[in-house]
Amino acid sequence: MRYKLHNLSIESDIPLNLLLRDESNKNPDILINKDSVAFDLDSPRFQDSWYQVNKDSFIIEIQNIARFKVIAGKRIKVDPYPDVDNNEIALYLLGTILAGALMQKGVLVLHACAVTNDSHTLLLTGDSGAGKSTLAAALIRQGYQLIADDVCYISIENDQAWVYPTHPHIKLWQSSLTFLDQPTTDLVPVCRRIDKYHWPVGEQFSTTPQPLHTLIEITPTTAGVLTTRELQGANKVECLIRNTYRAEFANILTKPGDSMFYWSKVAPKLKIHSISRPDHINISQMTNHIMSLLQERNMV
Repeated sequence: MRYKLHNLSIESDIPLNLLLRDESNKNPDILINKDSVAFDLDSPRFQDSWYQVNKDSFIIEIQNIARFKVIAGKRIKVDPYPDVDNNEIALYLLGTILAGALMQKGVLVLHACAVTNDSHTLLLTGDSGAGKSTLAAALIRQGYQLIADDVCYISIENDQAWVYPTHPHIKLWQSSLTFLDQPTTDLVPVCRRIDKYHWPVGEQFSTTPQPLHTLIEITPTTAGVLTTRELQGANKVECLIRNTYRAEFANILTKPGDSMFYWSKVAPKLKIHSISRPDHINISQMTNHIMSLLQERNMV
């Protein structure tokens, strides 16, 4: 089956049901198939009990899910554990594994959510639990469209930063869905072990790359007031580096200094703001604050 992700064509014999189908006739950029995978890389540069990396391949084992081998950013072999569900394999394929393939292609990705209102495109970043996915969902309820959830591929073309679409779903915890008054009855669980679901956004999804304008980094704090500051210079690059998706893999799969070089090209193209969010500030208040920030600074 052929799918679209990050403007790439992916051919997979493992169902990737979240993705849109690719109806083009172009050759696939990445092939995914089930095959046996052994820890047998020649001359590994890095290795541990659960991964190996050499100059053009890496192998990683996700306990109780599968062993994956990614070759030159073009082919992914999947060796599943017995009786593992394809949806759980797909969860890792669409996250860590495909992000690693992009890194092999020389592309770095951000751990972020991207939304757009057709005149302005916004990235929401922050550590897991900062509330970026819930904020993205709240902004979609305000009329924004989803571009990407969790994994954002950013590139520079014609002197403009662009973000590429993933799939029309956001992963949300039960508590976030309760806030959105969204029952979970018809939603697909992310996996069997956690209380998290794929929330479909329907037609509120951008199927084309969008020019990127603003990044907001959210930092939870236990006390204080809601504060916002605009980052400048090297602080912008540092923000992008610390929000790189699976930075521990990026450091292994890319050459030393690649992160600095890549993000130093992206940073000047964006306005980057850091918001300190005390735990007493709820999602409605954060949404209103972000909407006001964009309006006050002529970013809508």
